[in-house]
Amino acid sequence: MIQVREDSVELGRCKFCGAERAVWAPSRYEADLAVTGECVCSGAVRARKFEKAHEALSFLESELRNEKTASSEIKEMRVKLEELESATKIML
Repeated sequence: MIQVREDSVELGRCKFCGAERAVWAPSRYEADLAVTGECVCSGAVRARKFEKAHEALSFLESELRNEKTASSEIKEMRVKLEELESATKIML
């Protein structure tokens, strides 16, 4: 069976330095993204570093939100435990 490739050879251009290169991609836009993602110019390198830093910050923000949620749940559980303790003391 012959496999048909949906991609074709497209000429991609780095959006920072304008360097062009032929890559397998479904569209010119995807080719531009691929070339920019692999380019070693200072603009592309900075953009990749910024993207990694942004991903790290997003992860830390979500972890902080989870921690705050856990803290509030723990506080609620402590209040309920104190209520149960006081109810138990009244029964005794």
